[in-house]
Amino acid sequence: MGKFLNKGGFHILALVALLVITGIYFYPAFQGKVLRLDDIIRTKATSRELREYRETTGEEALWTNSLFGGMPGFQMNTHYPTNLYKHLEPVSKLGLPSQLGLITSLCFGFYFLLFFLGVDRRLAIVGALAYGFSVFFILSFEAGHTGKLRTMGYMAPALLSVYILYKRHILLGTALTALFVGWSFAANHLQITYYTLLLLGIFILVEGYFALREQLLSKWIKKSLMFAAALLIGLGPNIANIWSTYTYAQETIRGGGSELTKEVKGEGGLDIEYAMRWSMGITETATLLIPNAAGGANGEPLKEGSATYEELRRMGVPTRNLESIQLPMYFGKQPFVSGPMYLGAVVFFFFILSFFVLKGTMKWFGLIASILTLFLAWGKNFMFFNQLMFDYFPMYNKFRAPTMVIMVLELLAPLLGFLAISEIVKSADRDQYWKAAKNALFITGGIAAAFLLIGPSILDLNGLNDAVYAQQGFPMDAIIEDRASGVRSSALRSLIFVALSFGLLYLLIKEKVKVLHFALGLGVLVLADLWPVDKRYVNEDDFIIEQAMNANYPLSQADKQILQDDSYYRVINQTTDPFTDAMTSYWHKNIGGYHAAKLWRYQDLIERQLSQGNMAAYDMLNTKYFIQRDQQTNAPIARMNAGALGNAWFVNELQWVPDADSEMEALNSFDPGITAIVDARYRGMTTKDAYEPAGSVVELTEYKPNKMTYRASVKNGFQVIVFSEIYYEGYDHDWKVTIDGQNVDHFRVNYVLRALEVPEGEHEIVFSFHPKTYYAGLQYSMIGSILTILFIAWGIWSYWKEKKSKNEASVEA
Repeated sequence: MGKFLNKGGFHILALVALLVITGIYFYPAFQGKVLRLDDIIRTKATSRELREYRETTGEEALWTNSLFGGMPGFQMNTHYPTNLYKHLEPVSKLGLPSQLGLITSLCFGFYFLLFFLGVDRRLAIVGALAYGFSVFFILSFEAGHTGKLRTMGYMAPALLSVYILYKRHILLGTALTALFVGWSFAANHLQITYYTLLLLGIFILVEGYFALREQLLSKWIKKSLMFAAALLIGLGPNIANIWSTYTYAQETIRGGGSELTKEVKGEGGLDIEYAMRWSMGITETATLLIPNAAGGANGEPLKEGSATYEELRRMGVPTRNLESIQLPMYFGKQPFVSGPMYLGAVVFFFFILSFFVLKGTMKWFGLIASILTLFLAWGKNFMFFNQLMFDYFPMYNKFRAPTMVIMVLELLAPLLGFLAISEIVKSADRDQYWKAAKNALFITGGIAAAFLLIGPSILDLNGLNDAVYAQQGFPMDAIIEDRASGVRSSALRSLIFVALSFGLLYLLIKEKVKVLHFALGLGVLVLADLWPVDKRYVNEDDFIIEQAMNANYPLSQADKQILQDDSYYRVINQTTDPFTDAMTSYWHKNIGGYHAAKLWRYQDLIERQLSQGNMAAYDMLNTKYFIQRDQQTNAPIARMNAGALGNAWFVNELQWVPDADSEMEALNSFDPGITAIVDARYRGMTTKDAYEPAGSVVELTEYKPNKMTYRASVKNGFQVIVFSEIYYEGYDHDWKVTIDGQNVDHFRVNYVLRALEVPEGEHEIVFSFHPKTYYAGLQYSMIGSILTILFIAWGIWSYWKEKKSKNEASVEA
């Protein structure tokens, strides 16, 4: 048995142990149940047209008309079949279902990071649990942020790969870096990949500082060049995705800028106010140690015996109704949260300990990266720093929700903490760390004690949305009293766990327990700390049978009425906020929708025309149905819009304007059925300004999301047809147009629509979405995949050969 364990068998046992513990937490998954993941539900709604087209034809549509009048599907549901990482990803998850695969991949990656950094294998298992069961990860999973977690699963292995590159073996480290960074890109959450690269960059710079001190700068430069090569190799299989996304981003609120100049916004990136909306309050940082330091979540269950419970009973609320009430307990600086960013009091204690124990690269790398992470997470609450980052740091203004960067600290805290424990375990003189243990106790215990004793009196317990809740009838005075009580009880809980962690560490330092018993005790403490807080937000009640997922897309009578119309048209749902609603897209071609990277052009139309109720704008988008509330029954009803202009129409005149501002302003008062507003930049694409379309007819004869075919009968010479489709340029005019098989150019009208001048006669007009970034990108991705496989194989073979040679030399000696 000992031989088996020494030859790698322990890793198998470790992975099985992690899998079993994860399986216990997510045991309903073995009963055929799934979590109701809200973001996944919305994504399935908006991507339905793309998925069904793939299932029907075996091809990628790449464009969908299910939201915002039409937009590319690169960041919605697009497959890149030549990307090797996509085919290998199930291997990294061991083929497990998502409930197990995502969390266990986090645990597995972190286990191997600790192990190869020299941490005792038994402690590495505990560290993996501390990392994988971090409350922030569990909350992210419950919210359906699976792309975020998939990408986060590669952060620890990527850091390990770079460590191997700089500390152990250049070729193997380069190969592994290419593998895991490439996987990170393939997981397609570029914000987390960005943070991963930022973390790796800090490690490399700290390595460079120590290399300079030790006069090893030339070796550091060589290794850094290999790191750059690894990035390029890792990018290779992802070219189609990255190229398409980059090109698309230039026309979205994420990476482009509005053409309107009267209100400058988001030039080259997001609007800073929008980007910084989810910023962690500075005092909210305490939730890393104390789960209720900011109240918890916006929806916390009402506790029997609480001040709010008693007040609601006094107000006459029936006892049977009290169990279903969710209280707005959160009082931090973000619009709303699903729970705290709790690292665990145990993990936080050892994290603080690490700065008194560790030395060299890992200490300073961890300290710098941790401080930077907090500065970034504070966002608008630390604006001096973050304004500079937003304005000058490369690509930082492409991302929103600064609190997401806290995921870096979710890795750093247990990493540094368990490295510190490892140093103590390996030391021949453990007693030298007794002062460090007391310092960690004074800091972490002191913070918890301060929140216990005076926290409620110095914190602002009023939430951003309390006025709204008060209008809804919530007894806010009682809720604030419960918030104060929650801070105190949570602080006491964390103080106890800090004390228990200190006591366990005392036994280790004084050599009163063996490492195995210490690891077991620490594992019990970690799970006892994190598990109950995790269960507050994700438990067996959150699982539903998979068939029940279809109930998330109910058909109202209004939907059924609209779906009887088998023509191609658009819908707007005014029973909710149409421009943040994803569910309507499941059943209809939607004027509204939900997506974090809308086209700037369409966002301008929303703000300037659609939100202002301009019916001409709705008509030109072929908005045939409005879903509204019946004033008597409050049920959704469908109202037909007789003014909808259909799929395409001829206009009588072109109204030329000098720029985009004038074009948008002209939309305020015009008849889109008669006049088309055209920017002067398209002057060379028409033969005249006035037309006589009498007797001309155009109709849509075939609809596909990526190909639309029209039959046009044109009278009286050249005529201009306006199409109720969104104009999009992309890399190289990605929407290709032919008239009777001959390539022609189309132009933009009415700020967002396509138009085409057509000669007299009978014609077939075909619009085809054929982005070069995707189709040429697939070929480049195939080449990149082949090169990546060869390079990774070379790196592993080189390491194996070198290790074999050393073993043979050792035997001969």
